[in-house]
Amino acid sequence: MFIMLMKKCLLSFICFYTLTANAQLNVSPAVSANVLISSFVGQGITVSNVVITGSGNAYGTFSNGNTTNLGIEKGAVLTTGSAIGVKGPNNSGSYGTCNGLSGNDAQLASISPYATEDMMILEFDFVPQTNKISLGFVFGSEEYPEFVNASYNDAFGFFLTGPGPACQAGFYSHTNIATLPNNVTPVSIDNVNTTTNSSYYVNNLGGATIQYDGFTKKIVREVNVCASQSYHLKIVIADAGDCYYDSGVFIEHLTSGAAVLPIRMSDFSATTEPQAVKLQWKTLSERENKEFVIMRSGTDGKIERIGSLPGAGNSNTEKSYLFYDRAPLNGINYYQLLQVDENGNQTEVGIKKTNFNLQIAKVQLYPNPTSTEVSVTFEKGVYRKLILTDLLGRELEVIAIKPDSYKEVLSLRKYPEAIYLIRLDGPSQTRVEKIVKK
Repeated sequence: MFIMLMKKCLLSFICFYTLTANAQLNVSPAVSANVLISSFVGQGITVSNVVITGSGNAYGTFSNGNTTNLGIEKGAVLTTGSAIGVKGPNNSGSYGTCNGLSGNDAQLASISPYATEDMMILEFDFVPQTNKISLGFVFGSEEYPEFVNASYNDAFGFFLTGPGPACQAGFYSHTNIATLPNNVTPVSIDNVNTTTNSSYYVNNLGGATIQYDGFTKKIVREVNVCASQSYHLKIVIADAGDCYYDSGVFIEHLTSGAAVLPIRMSDFSATTEPQAVKLQWKTLSERENKEFVIMRSGTDGKIERIGSLPGAGNSNTEKSYLFYDRAPLNGINYYQLLQVDENGNQTEVGIKKTNFNLQIAKVQLYPNPTSTEVSVTFEKGVYRKLILTDLLGRELEVIAIKPDSYKEVLSLRKYPEAIYLIRLDGPSQTRVEKIVKK
């Protein structure tokens, strides 16, 4: 109850920002069901039995998004208050509109049992043309950043019902597909913010074009389905605890079929090596391809960026790419490969899963020889310092080892080609290994 009262009390404090003039979204509220559906449903999808439940002020279509920092040009928007209100600038830290509607939804309650106020629901049946659907969306909220991990969070979900990839009956049963691309982590205020999965978060405090204090980057979910079979999708969003501090979900597309991508992939693989995971992929062609970004997550669902490689820009010849994760998680690793074009738009082009079982029976150096860096693994709790020396015993670098650490990565880029010694010092023993810089 304290959090709920604090949310109401904070309404009396409105922060104004000095903003430069900028273009805004064009928003049309309370449009017909056909107009709403046609704003985001695209190729390969046939829709029927559309039902809209909620205030007409709370939903609509939008365009002109390319002049804002939203990351989506046009589509549909469903909110917990005012569709018009999503337009910027961000001149309030607590913008909210109460529509006087409350309700209970069993699926949404599984995400947030307090999400019952200003509920907005869009549901429909659809038939996909192919065995995969693609869904692109952005979630934003005025609850950022004050109410991260505050329990009373606004909630939303995309709940899919229908047969599975191999036409298994009942495979999807109100399954929430509004997740991060790892297919595990639900998109929510607590799961995407400045400290958790921050690569997906946009801090919009003082923003000139969108009202919400924060929102996600565009998230694209690809879901395996059964072609020509019937599915039901229910999109639900609601305020938690009270009707203030609006939230909204912007839907860019729901399509089925081959997407037109800036690149054509021919291969993507992830293989385990003694002390690393090797990621390889090839492209047959590239168009305005700025870079590839590699994301990784484990069974806890936390996604982190672990590296990137520059793209070829424009190419009509086969290109090969190689990336090593030299500090993989011990256990299941999910690798997500993102392609970034020259405009900053991200497209997921592959996900791979590996099971990396790190066996540490002795000190191991990998790779050796090396021209860049070496991964040094050892038993936990045995050593306190890692020391790099030359063959004369002169110390070049000293790294303190934490008690629970079993690996250190040492860069040799600044050292000339030679043979060096890596010494591990502990209270009861010392270990020395040779490393060759080539």
